[in-house]
Amino acid sequence: MKKFCTLFTLVCAVSLTLSALPKSYAANGSAVATVQGGGISVAVSHLGMSNIKLGVNPDGRYTTTGLVEFTTHDNRGTAGGWSVSAALSDFSQRGVGDPTSGNSNISVKLNEVYTYLALVGGDGQYWPGGGDAQYYLSTTPETISVAEAGFGMGFASMTALQHTMILTSTATITEISGSGSKYALGDVIGIPAGIYEATLSTNINSGI
Repeated sequence: MKKFCTLFTLVCAVSLTLSALPKSYAANGSAVATVQGGGISVAVSHLGMSNIKLGVNPDGRYTTTGLVEFTTHDNRGTAGGWSVSAALSDFSQRGVGDPTSGNSNISVKLNEVYTYLALVGGDGQYWPGGGDAQYYLSTTPETISVAEAGFGMGFASMTALQHTMILTSTATITEISGSGSKYALGDVIGIPAGIYEATLSTNINSGI
């Protein structure tokens, strides 16, 4: 009889403790999304220039223009800023028929080419020096676009840059192939007609 009472008392105590718990409860959790930084890049497009017709200018100087677009993509997620530099190689033409020989070809580069970029429309936020600034292109890289820290994230574009080239009416021989040419390397001659090409190199750097 004594053992029964002891067991009954324990069961009652447990029953009272369970009934004291709330019927429902709420809890908050956390949803976590990790954003990973990407890369940084620059692209150039629309590099066509207007044609040049020899002989129309009595002073022998010619001007041609075209529009160029620089586009940057800063997906690092750091807002660290960036700067873009550009350099332009010589305008040259290869495989020109040598008029002094029927058995050779020459390559030439244009002399005294003066090229620059100017912002002629659009947002000048990333154009250092303001909308009136002009940047001259040569084989030495020149900084042409800057985003300060905190700006320039994602996609940025300068779509209305005018590329102007001023040149004289002479060219320099850079290569002779074949035999019988009366030219020598380094000779300065009149500009042969044809298509001249140059490479516009761009580079984007982190920070400014």
